[in-house]
Amino acid sequence: MRALFVTALLALTACQATDPVPPTLTAPVPQLSNCAPRAALVTGLIEGYGERQVARGLMLGGALLEIHAGDSGSFTVLLSDPSGVSCLIAVGEAWQYVSPLPPGDPT
Repeated sequence: MRALFVTALLALTACQATDPVPPTLTAPVPQLSNCAPRAALVTGLIEGYGERQVARGLMLGGALLEIHAGDSGSFTVLLSDPSGVSCLIAVGEAWQYVSPLPPGDPT
């Protein structure tokens, strides 16, 4: 069901994206076809799965890696271009929040 929602969301928003694979995303994540405007994807994650951003990091080249997770354990990884286009990198279940390891702990 989740794959169907993602496919439908991408189909509805694909016409809004000016470039389905932004140039800044092609190097780190080649041949992505599941991209859409970030606002549409984030809205779909909130309304469809109750997922909210729980982590993010800025990559070299300016792309933003985001993890969205819901109380049900569902999660989505997005790679967002500075122009506002995001690509779905991964989706899954059983997301777990963990505490950071103390300094020097190798596990």
